[in-house]
Amino acid sequence: MPNDYTISLEELSDKFIDEYLKLINDQKVSETTEPGEELEPFSREKALQWLQSLKDKNDRADFAIIKNSTNEFVGEVVINEIKNNIGNIRIAILPKFFDQGFGTQAMKLAIDHGFKNLELKVITLSVYEINPRGIKVYKRLGFKELRRELDDKYMEIFMELHKKDWDR
Repeated sequence: MPNDYTISLEELSDKFIDEYLKLINDQKVSETTEPGEELEPFSREKALQWLQSLKDKNDRADFAIIKNSTNEFVGEVVINEIKNNIGNIRIAILPKFFDQGFGTQAMKLAIDHGFKNLELKVITLSVYEINPRGIKVYKRLGFKELRRELDDKYMEIFMELHKKDWDR
C-alpha cells in the first residue's frame, strides 16, 4: 500500500458493530444511497447477525475503512454480486469524514483488490444523480457511464470500469 494513503481496508466483521450501526442508521448516508426511502433503523441484533454472516459469503468482499492515524471507522466499501468476473462496488462513509479524500482512497484500494485478488474483469456501480460528490470521484477513477434510469423520482446512473482501463 502506498505511504500516502491515510486509510486502510480491513475485513468488515462484528468487531465494528457500534460504528457500523451508526453508518447504516445515519440519515445523511441514507440520502445518498437510497434517496426518497424512509430510513428503517437496523437493530443491533439484526446488524450483528448480518456482520457475522459475511464470513460465510463467497460472492462478496466487505471492508471496513479505517483512518490510519486514529484507527477510527470511517465507513465501508463492498464488492458484491460477484459472478462471471464481474462485481458491483458500493461505498458508504460516515458524514463526519465527508470531503477528506477517504472515499477516493478506499475505492482505489477496493478496485485494486477486485481486479488483482478477485480476478474481476469489470466492476460496476450505480449512483444517484443527487450525489455529485460520488459521481465526480467515480469519473476521476475511470468509471464510464452506461445509462441512466429514473428510479421513482430520482435519476440513477449506472457506470462500469474495465480492468484494462484500470491497469493503464
